[in-house]
Amino acid sequence: MEIFKILFRTLTAATFLLAVPFHGAHAAPCSGANLIRQAFPVGAATPETSWEICWQSLAKFGLVITHAAFTNHKAAGGAKTVKVFYDARVSEIFVPYHNNSHRFLDVSGFTFKLIPNLKSPTDCPKGTGAILGPNKEVCKEVRDRGYIWKDHDRARRGKEIAVWGVLDAANYNYIIAWEFRDDGVVVARLGASGQVLPDQPFETHRHNVTWRFDLDLDGNTGDSVKLTRHFQNWNTPTEAPRPSTDSEVAITTEKGLVWDPIAYNTLIIRDARLKNAGGKSSGYELVPLRSGTPRDNYFFQRKDFWVTRGEREGENLAINLPTYANGESIPAGGADLVVWYTDSFHHTVRAEDGERRSNGSWYGETLVEWLGVMLKPENLFDRTPFYP
Repeated sequence: MEIFKILFRTLTAATFLLAVPFHGAHAAPCSGANLIRQAFPVGAATPETSWEICWQSLAKFGLVITHAAFTNHKAAGGAKTVKVFYDARVSEIFVPYHNNSHRFLDVSGFTFKLIPNLKSPTDCPKGTGAILGPNKEVCKEVRDRGYIWKDHDRARRGKEIAVWGVLDAANYNYIIAWEFRDDGVVVARLGASGQVLPDQPFETHRHNVTWRFDLDLDGNTGDSVKLTRHFQNWNTPTEAPRPSTDSEVAITTEKGLVWDPIAYNTLIIRDARLKNAGGKSSGYELVPLRSGTPRDNYFFQRKDFWVTRGEREGENLAINLPTYANGESIPAGGADLVVWYTDSFHHTVRAEDGERRSNGSWYGETLVEWLGVMLKPENLFDRTPFYP
């Protein structure tokens, strides 16, 4: 399987490079409703940027992105396309209840699927949205995302294309949403809704989500990962302020890493060959968007980031991370790498989530609560985009 994966990636890239004469070209490994192309600004005769996205509905994992490439149509020397994802998915949803009455592994422990027959406009909005898939289980919608930038009396608003589906996890519904913005940013979000656990309706619990990102920047070889660190030099009120420092630490072996909120930790994924017109190394920065840090007896829950080699096909379940991250070295020139990130929110049941009626039945629905992570371009553009 590893050989087939490498061969498929190589042949795909080589075939499209013959057809399209710009650096970082690619070929979409999907077609029909599974292929989404969106240019920005929406409806413009000449695009500034665009996304090409492939998706699949997979039992256990829900909505999986199997290809995503971003094009800057105004790059120096002509349009420049960078492949971002080979594969991106939710690899575990671990839900431990506080008194250990239940400890659900909603991905590895079950075979949940996306909810079919989404409706418009209740699920997917008319006009800006479209329902996709043979089972009508995925919605894509183009929507306003607010300011791109603002400078006094001048401003510009941006757009994004969101692709999402809802994983039917028994009493819970998990909205898996992939948001691709016009500036190259990707936001992966998961929203929990539905009804609280019937036999433990008021028990506090956590939803711990591990994301798996196989980023193939400019191809599946030559990628490197660094952990960023900010060091704040403390001083007493009577001392002069001390300068702070920032650093990047190369990840040279497969391992798990702890997120430090004081250090503003992020992961930066770069390709050895990928540079912008100014010669700066291009990449993507994984930026946590979190409200807390999960820890549990499961070993994969004791780290917040993981970095593993991507050549081994089938390593998709976060619960097996301690066996995937076996200390194998990462060459100095880069490799095919996968990064994993775990986020969590703490759910204290409230009146807004519902109530138990006098006959014992539960009435109400848990209002959607979101968690997620941002992947932000670093030197992917030659200069500030969308600026006159």
